[in-house]
Amino acid sequence: MPAPRIISASRRCDIPATHRDWFLRSLRAGSASFTHPYSHQRCSVSLAPHDVIGFVFWSKDFSAFHDVLAQLRNRGFLFYCLYTITGFTQPLEHHLTSLDSRIRDFQKLSDLFGPNSLVWRFDPIVLSPHISPAHTLERFASIAAQLSTCTRDCIVSFVQSYPHMLRRLHQRHFLITNPPLEDKRALLLQLANIARTYAITIRVCCQDELLGGPVKKAHCVDIWRFRELAASDLPNVPLRPTRPHCGCSASIDIGSYHPCPHACLYCYANPSPTSPHPHN
Repeated sequence: MPAPRIISASRRCDIPATHRDWFLRSLRAGSASFTHPYSHQRCSVSLAPHDVIGFVFWSKDFSAFHDVLAQLRNRGFLFYCLYTITGFTQPLEHHLTSLDSRIRDFQKLSDLFGPNSLVWRFDPIVLSPHISPAHTLERFASIAAQLSTCTRDCIVSFVQSYPHMLRRLHQRHFLITNPPLEDKRALLLQLANIARTYAITIRVCCQDELLGGPVKKAHCVDIWRFRELAASDLPNVPLRPTRPHCGCSASIDIGSYHPCPHACLYCYANPSPTSPHPHN
C-alpha cells in the first residue's frame, strides 16, 4: 500500500474559488481526476482518508469554500489554507472581490478553524514607478493590523519575470522595477519589523538570498505544520523542492494550468486562454 501523501490544491489553479464543485465531487468519489499539465495525460489521485496526510489549499478567495473545509474537518482530514491578500488594485488585480470582504473572510476562517490553519500570502511584491516601497509598506501594515490575531505567518516574494507575465504587463503598459538586492533586503526587514508587532513572521518563498535576521525561509507545503495541527506523529515526508530555493515538503498537486477568472496580471499560473480546462 502506498504511503499517504500531502495533497496540494493547487499551485496551478484556484480550486477553492473556481473549482469548488469539482473538488467536492472528487472528495465524495474518493479520487481526483484531472489532465496533467505537462504530459497531458489523465491522472487520478486517491483522496481516501488513509491515503491523505492533509490538504494544502491555495486561493485568493475562500468565501465559497467554508462548507467544504467544514466537511473535511468533520471527516477527520487535516488541512490548512494559503490565502493570498496583496491589496493591489487594477490593473494588477482585476476580478477579485473587495479587499475588505476578503479580509473579513480570512478573519472568519481563522475563527472557524484556528490561526494555525491560515497562512497569509502577501505575494508577490511588485514595485513599479507607481508602486513604491513606501506604498508597499503602508498597504502591508494596514492588512497586517487586520489579520493580527488570525495567522502567525506571512509568505512573501518579489515578482518573477516570467515571459508570459511580462507580455501581459507590456500589453497594459505596466512597467515593473527590479531594485538592487540590498534594497529588497531593506524592504523585507521593514516588513518583518511591522509584522513582528502583530506576532506575524515574514517568510520568503524561493529567494534565499533575501533571508536573514527576522526574515525566515518559507515552507508553503509543510509537514511540520500538519504535525502541529494533528498534535501527533505523522509519516515522514521528505523535502521536495519544486524550483530552486523551494522549501516545500513532498506533495502531489491535483490542479492544472488554465485561464483563471481572477486574471491577475502578475500571475505565473495563468497561461494562454486557449489552454484546455483541466477538470473536464
